[in-house]
Amino acid sequence: MKDHSKAASAVENNLNLLISDISILQEKLFNQQLRLHGEITLSRAQAQVLALLAPRDGLTQTEVLEQLSIEKSALASLMTNMENNGWITRRADSKDKRSKRVYLTDKIWQHSDTLSKVAEFSAQTALAGFSNKERQLLLEQLSTIRQQLKTALSK
Repeated sequence: MKDHSKAASAVENNLNLLISDISILQEKLFNQQLRLHGEITLSRAQAQVLALLAPRDGLTQTEVLEQLSIEKSALASLMTNMENNGWITRRADSKDKRSKRVYLTDKIWQHSDTLSKVAEFSAQTALAGFSNKERQLLLEQLSTIRQQLKTALSK
């Protein structure tokens, strides 16, 4: 019989594996909750785009790209898929015709309350047992890690 505790320990002691595992589990919980509400299913990247656009609808594709830290080709494919699902529209920027702005559609706005509630539930579940101070510290530390990695990639 294999000792699975060593494998679990390896994940917990490896930053890359741990963050990846948390992300996958968050996506699964998010989609499980959406299914319970009879709503749509989203990939992690799609959910990130929606979360990014909800408070700032009409960002340019370049602005979305910069915020999500994904490859340009991956974003193009993601946007095409989301547009085909009727969740976003892309329109030329009125000031710069080379630039496309991304807007959420009425179809996705119909799900906004449920998406917000499910996102909040997922976050609360993940952070259960943490004090407000611990939550804030964790978010600050993760933001620092993210910024350090972005800086290293820009060199």
